Amino acid sequence: MHALKTVFTIAPISRDVIWKDFHLRGEVFNQTIFETSSLKRASFRNATLNNVQFRLSDVKKIDFDGTIMDKLTYNFLKGSKAELNNVTLI
Repeated sequence: MHALKTVFTIAPISRDVIWKDFHLRGEVFNQTIFETSSLKRASFRNATLNNVQFRLSDVKKIDFDGTIMDKLTYNFLKGSKAELNNVTLI
């Protein structure tokens, strides 16, 4: 499933939303919180993440290739052992 160039701003996304195999390519996330969301094999390829939090979500299997993100989001994901090769910091 694919989202189409959507901008999520101050959007809390809870455990009720399952993002398994969801491709969020090119979307923009501003101040978005993924809380206990199922993100297995989700893709944020070429998306923009600004002040995004992944609370109690396993980020190790998410595709962040080509993602643009702020340093706060990057540091959180890095500390959560996410694969962050080929990301751009803003």
